[in-house]
Amino acid sequence: MPQNASLPAHLDEIRRTMPIGVAENYTGIVAIDFEDWAPIWSEDTSKDGWHSAAYQNLSIALVLQQEPNLPLAEAKAKAKKAFESAALEFFVETIKLCRTLRPNARWGYYGFPQAFTFKGYDSANGPTLRALNDQLQPLW
Repeated sequence: MPQNASLPAHLDEIRRTMPIGVAENYTGIVAIDFEDWAPIWSEDTSKDGWHSAAYQNLSIALVLQQEPNLPLAEAKAKAKKAFESAALEFFVETIKLCRTLRPNARWGYYGFPQAFTFKGYDSANGPTLRALNDQLQPLW
């Protein structure tokens, strides 16, 4: 869970492994493909390990461990807020570091911003899509 993980350790691992995956003078596009969890709570509902609901369940359990008498609805709200805040920080700080380490490359995340269809905001899901992408504004 991002709210229970070490961001400094994560960033140190990127510093250590960047030379293995991306040449220092690389000028192309790099898409970070991260699939365990998405930085938006409502996107983490899968049962098969990809954007897994396990992260929601573990986040709620963490809140209830810290505040065992909290009503479940409040625990879910606190868990969602903590998860999304930490997840977005992980995504933002990761891409900032990557851009610092390889400034000539163009960095982004695979699947973000979300498009659902080729019609994007003009599709039937357009308003939902825009709202989800707007939550990730710090990435853009």
